[in-house]
Amino acid sequence: MSRKNNQTGNRGEFLVAAKLSEIGYSAALTLKNTPGIDILVSNGLYAKAIQVKTCNGPKPGWPCPILKKTSKDLVFIFVNLNTKKSNIPDFYIVPSSDVRKIVKAADDEYIREHPNNSGKKGVCKFIFKTEEKEKLFKNKWNNLGLKKNEI
Repeated sequence: MSRKNNQTGNRGEFLVAAKLSEIGYSAALTLKNTPGIDILVSNGLYAKAIQVKTCNGPKPGWPCPILKKTSKDLVFIFVNLNTKKSNIPDFYIVPSSDVRKIVKAADDEYIREHPNNSGKKGVCKFIFKTEEKEKLFKNKWNNLGLKKNEI
């Protein structure tokens, strides 16, 4: 991973942790040797694992693994930094089950369009195909599945 990509990823993680704290959750960044988990978030009673994916562009898209399994305790937060437009990041809070469906559909589409290729080899670009789909996740912090201030 290049230094610039690493800085972009770190920026996304810190922005998500700050936003979670701002809206009433406890958020802890994990060490980089924690596979698949960037942030642990808690409401004081329950916790979830978060994987953060960050990009910066007018048409957001995030490289994302094709998930073999999902967990109700794993949530993805996709961040678009928007530094070329407003400099105000967009956050998309997506449960892992929805990530699996969206990425699998993108991979299936790629295979249909490139029949001589065997697919994306486990990684595909996560993108929203419609504005309606995007609206289901944009700034929808309740998609975390945690109530605020349980204790």
